[in-house]
Amino acid sequence: APRVVSGARGRLRAVAQTPSPGDRIFGLFTEATLEYQYPVSCRVCELHAHGEGGQMYTWGSVSPKCYCGKAMDWIVRGPNQPPLLCYRRSPTCVADRMWQSHAWRCTCTACAHAYQEICRGCVPGPLCEDEPCSPDNQHFGFEATADKCTYSLAVAGGKLWIFVGDCCLHDNEVVWMFDPDAVSIDRISLPTQNEDGMMTCRRVINACTMPDGRRIYFEAYSELNAPVSGVLDSATRTFEPWPQPSPGSFRGRFASVVTATVGMTNERLYTISRNAASWELDSDVQIGDPCMPARGPAEGTLVVFGSDGKHDTSGAALVRPRYLLEIGGQVPVRPVSSPVAIASVASGGCSLLPQVLRYGSGAMGFLLFNLEGDVFRFRDEDILLPEQVWQPPQWDLCGGDPGMVTFCFTEPQETERKAHIYVLRRYEYFRRLLDGWSEGQTRTVLIEDVDVSTFELLLGYLYSGSLDSKLSMPDLAALLSAANRYLIADLAVAALRRLQRALRASCPVRAASGEALARVLSTAEAVGGEGAALLQDAIEAVLVHRAELLEDEAFLSQLTRNSPAALRALLAAFRACATLDRAAVRWRRECGALGPPSHSVQPQWLALSGTRRPRQAGLDEEVGHVPQILPVVRLAHRGSSNGPEGAAASAIVSSSGAAMAAQVSAPAAPSPPPVPPPSMLTR
Repeated sequence: APRVVSGARGRLRAVAQTPSPGDRIFGLFTEATLEYQYPVSCRVCELHAHGEGGQMYTWGSVSPKCYCGKAMDWIVRGPNQPPLLCYRRSPTCVADRMWQSHAWRCTCTACAHAYQEICRGCVPGPLCEDEPCSPDNQHFGFEATADKCTYSLAVAGGKLWIFVGDCCLHDNEVVWMFDPDAVSIDRISLPTQNEDGMMTCRRVINACTMPDGRRIYFEAYSELNAPVSGVLDSATRTFEPWPQPSPGSFRGRFASVVTATVGMTNERLYTISRNAASWELDSDVQIGDPCMPARGPAEGTLVVFGSDGKHDTSGAALVRPRYLLEIGGQVPVRPVSSPVAIASVASGGCSLLPQVLRYGSGAMGFLLFNLEGDVFRFRDEDILLPEQVWQPPQWDLCGGDPGMVTFCFTEPQETERKAHIYVLRRYEYFRRLLDGWSEGQTRTVLIEDVDVSTFELLLGYLYSGSLDSKLSMPDLAALLSAANRYLIADLAVAALRRLQRALRASCPVRAASGEALARVLSTAEAVGGEGAALLQDAIEAVLVHRAELLEDEAFLSQLTRNSPAALRALLAAFRACATLDRAAVRWRRECGALGPPSHSVQPQWLALSGTRRPRQAGLDEEVGHVPQILPVVRLAHRGSSNGPEGAAASAIVSSSGAAMAAQVSAPAAPSPPPVPPPSMLTR
């Protein structure tokens, strides 16, 4: 799977995601591997879209929110800036001694609080990674051995709750509550005395948000090293014991759906509904291998990731989607697969975190994380059903050989191709064709809508399950269209993925012709819903690598003739991604340069005069010098023909026209040296 974030900020210990529509992703980072007791510095970072250096995402500092509700921006201040006005005034504030330092400020237009700022001591910025730990912001610390602690994150009440379980010491029996809007940290002590039936918690090993979005379920150990379970109310900040013991080792493998919270052990799946007070076993789901659940694309669905027993060349286990679960559905478990996978560090232990998060409200994908802070992405189109994966044909000759089918082509010169019935009966189109139509009796099928070369590639894939690596984009597009016509799902997926792989690389896109890219766009639109991802990949390739095709007449004419819907999608994407400067548009139209250079404005009288326009630096190099007669012509149109100004202007225009006619009819004379135009003051 593609790695969308690389370059760690330390060790990523846990991740969490806020509910929709926010879908903000936070990560808890510590320093690198520490095998001895040391002051551990923790830092909360947020996963931002549009990463730096060509990355899709990047880990960055959490931006505080202004009172107007907008996120503040990191302002680079200089020596000529006014004094820093920090309204946070925490114990680590540096506004008084470093008043020229960088700060957070709201840049929203017409914000009444734009003058208020937050210094980097109260809320560290993206350039302040060396700031000391503080109990008032996202940089906090504690005394422990970092690699011997357990870390859990849960989102409840709009806050991020951080649980750290120290297996060696008991000095860290607190819960940190992080406010992502104010970027502040608050400490809440765990119950440590058994008073009035209250439990005693020491080391928290698991925590997850309950379906109501307010309470947090957690598992810990008591003073006697006995497992205990409890609930933390985020509104009242009180702890209550959980009446049921833990059903198994969850190890942080939780996922939230609309009406329930799902926890997965090594063997079974358990759920907590909104009104339930205990974990309920889902008897319909039995998974033998350790897996990681994630919220699915539809309500009430889960996608389970795990290892299918395969390894890469280095011996690392491969993790990929394995099951699609539907909570309370008629078919609770459906196996899925994917041609892409994520390699773990070693076959014995995987460095991936147990949390798998779904990003985006529509059909987008899933994010997986490892300890180094890298982020891996699975798109939704990378997950396949069993019928979308090629299976070898089953040769059963016990009942006799059923024979072969002959495919006839009218052009060129009545060509024929043959295939075994065992290979064709695996697909619904050919199975119905041979069972209920006359072709089943004659064993002859006439092909009129697919050419011979494309049909040969189709039959070759039905036998081998592979495509030639040297196929061009038009060949793959024709193969995808044929697979969609004959309902061959595995071939359609194979051709679709090959086209997407070619479109995501810059070299094949730059080497392809405009007609080939137009063919791909037309095919993606004709395929329908299955080609939506291909259509977007083709549009991205054209806009990023071949933007000149938007002015190519052959490309646009072919796209207009074959698929107007694809052309409309391309123009809609260009309009959505382009920045339209209306002032620049009006100015270029005023200069007569709105459009390609071949369609620039040229006055008729200048073309008749046969003289070349003088070229000047700057704008005149593209537009040309504005003629001196233009103000006079405008004056003639503005003034009345009966007034003195109108009569004078008309006389000037008439004389200019007569002079031009005489100049055209007279023989060419040597042109005098060019006279510089008068200045604006003289004019």
